Amino acid sequence: MDHPGSVWLLAEVYGWRYEPVSKRKIQMRNDVPRTKDSGSAPEDDFAVQVYSDIACNRCGCVCDDLSISVAQDRVVEFQPDCSVANPWFESLRTALPSSPADINGRDVDLEEALDEAARLIRKARAPLFFGLSRSSTDGQRAVCELADRIGATIDTTASIGHGPSIVAFQNAGESTSTLGEVRHRSDLVIYWACDPLTSHPRHMERFVEAAGFSIPNGRKDRHVVVVDSEATATSAKADTFLRIQKGSDFEVLWTLRALLKGIDIYESTVGGVDVDSLRQLVQRMKASHYGAVFFGVTLTESPTGNTNVEALLRLVTDLNMFTR
Repeated sequence: MDHPGSVWLLAEVYGWRYEPVSKRKIQMRNDVPRTKDSGSAPEDDFAVQVYSDIACNRCGCVCDDLSISVAQDRVVEFQPDCSVANPWFESLRTALPSSPADINGRDVDLEEALDEAARLIRKARAPLFFGLSRSSTDGQRAVCELADRIGATIDTTASIGHGPSIVAFQNAGESTSTLGEVRHRSDLVIYWACDPLTSHPRHMERFVEAAGFSIPNGRKDRHVVVVDSEATATSAKADTFLRIQKGSDFEVLWTLRALLKGIDIYESTVGGVDVDSLRQLVQRMKASHYGAVFFGVTLTESPTGNTNVEALLRLVTDLNMFTR
């Protein structure tokens, strides 16, 4: 198999290109079945617009292959099926509110709402913008520009989730890639302390099972490893599952670094896993053409969660010394 490069990268969702809906394929239909909550409008008024190649930002996969049928300002049909996205789109089956905004419970038009928001921002002595995890890139950019102009503070949802990861990134740096690179080049995928089949249901479908430029046979050309303290839906699909003791992530990661550098380990087990299994994992990582690690927030859920993430980041950095 021809691989265009040899590199270990920690995959992360950055740099997605977003194409405006106006540039996408739109079809007019009137054959979409009416749903029980679709109202009592005459059939002639039930014109359906079908939008294709729509991006979903319900999770970090940002699947951009959705097809959404809209009629009378309501979503009447959406594909493909996803247990995470379904409730979100189901909530859009009801008609949009008659008013786009309200102030203290009073319905107002958008212009009045924007004027009031601007007044509150101007009046604020220490404004804070929080969230943005599901905002578009353009929306996040606009918030940054506004915050810079008025001297506001920006805080993201990472502070109540992946905050320790951000600290680790600052301490150790990170080797990143796009999900597209993982799909097209990665022959070894490791899921550490995460269960994407539950949290990101289409992740494996789109980036592990799918064929890529250098992975023509898709899943058959990839080896999937799961490292976790409990069995999960994802571990059941893995080629290799290392079940470690809960809270032993740092110990296991540091042992992998030691084995990678040729340091002898005299213990027979580390973190509940026999050292021979860890040696085999190290050899597989060193032999891979393009490896990727995905980790979950569970890795950060300890008083020293940032050190767990930092250990993983440094392991990836060490691996690049062998494959570049």
